[in-house]
Amino acid sequence: MKKTTKKPEKRYEARGGPVRKHEAQTVGEALAEIKRKYGTLTPENLLNAVEKDPTNPLHKYFEWDVNKAARAHWLERASEIIRCVHVVPAPGRPPETVRAFVVTGEQQHEYIEREEMLASPKPRGWHVNRALDELRSWVQRYSDLEELENERAAVKQLLRRHDAKVDQAAE
Repeated sequence: MKKTTKKPEKRYEARGGPVRKHEAQTVGEALAEIKRKYGTLTPENLLNAVEKDPTNPLHKYFEWDVNKAARAHWLERASEIIRCVHVVPAPGRPPETVRAFVVTGEQQHEYIEREEMLASPKPRGWHVNRALDELRSWVQRYSDLEELENERAAVKQLLRRHDAKVDQAAE
């Protein structure tokens, strides 16, 4: 008699964040179970489900030492404070504000003034690449929304044009 293995209802994959690729299926199923149990999937419900259950596969993603967790929270708050300050454009310039301080690209939590980034080839290149990655990510993230098909097509065309320009410059 053959042993049959149950196939998962959905296939999950990890992209960024703390979840490794080989753990994505387990994590996705655990998140779906929390949604079934609590009715909604919220950070609060996730924390309630895992904080007292060390056998939960999501338990290991949290720092349970209160002092270390507090410090990590404070560092994240410090980063939020740095990121929330924007430069007001000079009169006659487009009205969009931009962040006053930006990540250097070399160290995740090291910031420089925006003008310094714009004047330095390495940080500027890192930010250009990050912007392009965010556009690609946006296209993929909303690929199932038919209402945005024209916008996705326009972004894809811009990305192809940019990539062609970069390829041409490299030759």
